[in-house]
Amino acid sequence: MPSGVPEPAESAEATAARLVYELTGYLVDGSSTLEPEAAGADSGPAVLCQLLTEDPSDGARLAPEQIHWVPVAEAVGITPPGVVRDYLEGHTPV
Repeated sequence: MPSGVPEPAESAEATAARLVYELTGYLVDGSSTLEPEAAGADSGPAVLCQLLTEDPSDGARLAPEQIHWVPVAEAVGITPPGVVRDYLEGHTPV
């Protein structure tokens, strides 16, 4: 799960799409922002991205063997508490 700093005037969704591409070579669309529900939540917002390409482009910072796809149930177990874990626990992929 990549994270990073936005460029000036870059939205959270655009930042997420750019960082995923830079790190992995996969094109994604930063489709929506997941906001923490509780006012005192211990994590900030996260961006949900939809994969647009099946294969990564060349030039990614991470080699293909460094990228791991896991089932949602397994991702819940390795994701720290916060808005992403809440999302994963409440959704079943189609």
